[in-house]
Formats: sequence, C-alpha cells, structure tokens
Amino acid sequence: EPTSGLDSTTALAVCETLKELSSSGQCTVVCTIHQPQQKIFELFDNLILMKKGCIVYQGSCLKSIRFLENVGLPCPSGINPADYLIDVISPNRKDQASVLIDDHGKLEVPVNLSFGFDKPSISREGASSWIAQFCILFQRNMQQYWRRKDIILMSLVVTVLLAIFIGLGVWHNIGNDQLSVKKRVPSLFFACVTQGIVAALQSINSFPAERAVMLRERSAGTYYVSSYFMAKTAKDLVTNIWQPVLFTCIVYYLIGYQHSASKFFLYMMFMILDTFAATSLATAVTCCFVSIEMSTVVLASLLEISRLYGGFFTSPLQLLAAPDWKFADALSYLKYAFVGVALNELHGLKLTCTAADIAKQSCYTTGEELIIYYGYDQYSIGFLAGILSVFIVGCRLVAFL
Repeated sequence: EPTSGLDSTTALAVCETLKELSSSGQCTVVCTIHQPQQKIFELFDNLILMKKGCIVYQGSCLKSIRFLENVGLPCPSGINPADYLIDVISPNRKDQASVLIDDHGKLEVPVNLSFGFDKPSISREGASSWIAQFCILFQRNMQQYWRRKDIILMSLVVTVLLAIFIGLGVWHNIGNDQLSVKKRVPSLFFACVTQGIVAALQSINSFPAERAVMLRERSAGTYYVSSYFMAKTAKDLVTNIWQPVLFTCIVYYLIGYQHSASKFFLYMMFMILDTFAATSLATAVTCCFVSIEMSTVVLASLLEISRLYGGFFTSPLQLLAAPDWKFADALSYLKYAFVGVALNELHGLKLTCTAADIAKQSCYTTGEELIIYYGYDQYSIGFLAGILSVFIVGCRLVAFL
C-alpha cells in the first residue's frame, strides 16, 4: 500500500517512481491500492480485482473497462474508472450490479500467464550464484556506509583528536632516558585500548539494525547467509582499516618511538589487527544477544576483562603466580595486540642513564631488559599476530553460526 496516508501529488510521484523501476526491468512491483486518481490508475499494467476474497478480474488494467461492459456495467463517461470499479465490487451493494459481479466471481477467471512478456526481463543468470550475491550485498553495504557521511566525518574527527591528545600530551617526544621507561609502555597500552573500544562501539549497532531486513530477505530466499555475512565482513574490513592507519601515522612520530620503517609498519599492523579483533568481538556479541541494550552490557564487560588482562595491569610474569586465571589472559585480544607492539618497540631500544640513575640502581640500558622484567619474552611477534588472526576468524565464525 505505497500511497496510504499520502496526498494526491505525493502519491502520484511515488507511483511514477515505481513505474520507472518496473519499466527499466530492475524489479516487479506488486501493490494494493484503493481508489487511486485516474493518472495513477493509468500507470498500472496489470490489475487483479477482488471481491470477498475472490478474483473477479485479472488482466490488463486498461482492459478492465471492457470487462465492465462485458458484464453489463459500462463505466459512465467522466467517471474515474478506479472509483467506479471500487463502487461496483463493494460488498455493501445489493443491486443488480453487485449480483452480476458476484456471478462473475464464481466463474474461473482466466489468468494471462504471458502478460508482461513484452517488458525487459530481469536476468536470473548468475543472480543465484554465491559470487553474484556477495558482490551485490557488498555494494549495498558500501552504499549504506557512504550515505552516513556524518558518521564518517565524526570517526575522522575522533581518530585525529585521540591521536593528538595521546601524541601531544604527557607522552609527546618521550625520548630515551629513564623517565621514558615509565611513559613508553603505558602509551603503547593506551593506544591499543582506544583503537579497540572505538572500533567496537562503532560496530555494536550494525547487525541489530539490519536483522529484521536480513531475516525477511532470507525467508524470501534472496541470498545465502554466508554471502550476506561475508559481504558484511568484507565491508567491515574495508571501512575499518583507515582509522588505525591514520592513527598510527599521527601518533607514532609524535610520541617518538624508534625511527624504523619496519617497526612503524609492524606497529600499524598490530593497530589494524587490534581494531579488527575488537570489531569481530562486537559482531559476535551482537549476533548472539541481538538487542543493542543487551549487547552493550555484555560487550562492555568483555572489553573491561580484556583490558584487565591486557598485559599491562597484570603482566604475563605476574600471571605465573595465578595460573588459575591464565584462561582470562589467553582470551584477551588486547594482550596480544599490546604485547606485540611492546615487543616491536622494546626490541633494539637503547636507553640512556645518568649518574644519579646509576646511583639509585634503577637504570635500564636496553629494551630487552624491560621485556624480561614484564615477562613479554614468553611470546614472539609472529605468534601474537597469528593468535590475533585466529581470534578474529573465531569471533566471525561464532557470529556466523
């Protein structure tokens, strides 16, 4: 019922748009309409006229006037045919016209199966293939993303602001002295936290908002769940990658990490994996708990647990004294991202000591000493990147199931 509640001008505009869609072959339009104005009535190709649940006419809309003449109910001149059709099939009428229509409704109304063959065909070749479904759904997801330019702009602003606050605040140009030891590791950890939380919160309302549409389209057999899910995953990968890249480009040199191209790109890689891990976790939570309210509570709890066992508040070395809680450490995506950037930054790092530092016996000369102190030497960069990748795939699999 596309014209319900609309004024005549708007109703005509809507129907003209639907006519253009059907004429171009993009789709077939089926709708219920009551007493349309004559201009709207003339836009329709085919008409199914019903009374008391029975079809009394099916065929060309323009030939419906001839149908009325055949049953002895010619439409008076100057009368809107749609109004007259509604009038003669009204169940409240008890005159000869109503009897004629009722008698006709008892007959087997012929259905013209060839009707519409002259219209452009909607090609089904390849449309049912998985690749075709994936391409169409990916394009639709990207269109939905680009329409929300306000969200894109706000994401850009938030990313830049966070990078400026982190890079130009207390961690600006930390140097290589002993004071930098107390700043370097917290700056690495906080960067991982912010990238994960921002990405997760942006993803939490994505699936619940689309779930009703997806279920309706799936029930109609429009596409496979796998093609829908992979298209959505591909869209997330494309749209989420620019934020950690931009963040890294701003933060890395403002803080003053090691000036090495390989270390810069490894840091960027872990920021990207950190972002993807957080969005994958958010996707799994929203697919399991459906409602945004419930998903928000559960996701917030999981993010806090990840932060607690993220390798900073409770380092891997500290957890050796609490083996029963090792599982929480293993499930924290944040730990793998943080320890990865920490190993990347601390390996090969040279630190300076003053005479006062040596006198206090609190002097670190290399980053490797810090790695051993915190227990990060239990892991390797390749292992951490691999586990993050497994975590991302695992969360996506849970979401898909």
